[in-house]
Amino acid sequence: MKKLAAVLLIGLGIVTTDARSAGPYDGIWVATYDGSLVAYYSAHENAGTVVAASLPYDNSYWEAFMGQRSGNTATLTTVVSGVTATMSVTFTSDTTFTARQVSCVARLAGWHCLFPNGTTFQGTKIF
Repeated sequence: MKKLAAVLLIGLGIVTTDARSAGPYDGIWVATYDGSLVAYYSAHENAGTVVAASLPYDNSYWEAFMGQRSGNTATLTTVVSGVTATMSVTFTSDTTFTARQVSCVARLAGWHCLFPNGTTFQGTKIF
């Protein structure tokens, strides 16, 4: 997994011509569900492509997501994870978001989706 993530990050650096992050929503975010902490996210955007890495509240396995943003909405899919999940994220301001799990299917033995499809999360930018 670590090698795959390194290759992905290096590959993204080689493919892009502009190495600067330019997204209005770049930063560190915290996501909650029903008032409880779910995960921290580091989100970065370049030319409409968003890459986000998550670290769950319990310091278990991190995941990486990637997708496109149009206006204040992004659709992100896991690229490094034991599940195949898609999230629809709507930025409700420069510092808040609402996300909905569109789909999630276990990809590796021993992994499972923590939340049912349709679950809604709230997010706040912390820096």
